[in-house]
Amino acid sequence: MEQMSIEAATAIANSFLDSYRSAFEGYDTEAILSHFVYPAHFVIDAADVERRPVADRDACRPGVERIQAWHRAIGYRSGRVARLSVSPLSPRMISMQIEFEIQDARGARLYDFLGVYTLVQGDGGWKIAAISHNQVPRLLACVAATGSQA
Repeated sequence: MEQMSIEAATAIANSFLDSYRSAFEGYDTEAILSHFVYPAHFVIDAADVERRPVADRDACRPGVERIQAWHRAIGYRSGRVARLSVSPLSPRMISMQIEFEIQDARGARLYDFLGVYTLVQGDGGWKIAAISHNQVPRLLACVAATGSQA
């Protein structure tokens, strides 16, 4: 059975994350949406854990725009990977667990979150097929702490 090396999977994950981070830093909605394969699946920590299948770009757009609005409100400028663990599942699938730190224009930490991403290879390269994360409550707590209006 073919298998991808951990080194190859890590290089793919890092390259993907650089592109994804760049799209978020540029507040480029279309570029962010292009990082997903559809349908995509989201599991989101909230008061009740939300399980949200997203059929296509148009269905994903409101969630991305909402995250962007909250990021604007808190002064988001950049982010950094604090920890990354990559598992190649096959030559066409990679799982990555990431701790990501969100920063303002001065590089100060605004909040951090954990996520588990399933990347799949398809037309157009590596894309997100599924995400489980605890970002939303942490981001909303940051919005509330800064007194921002989003």
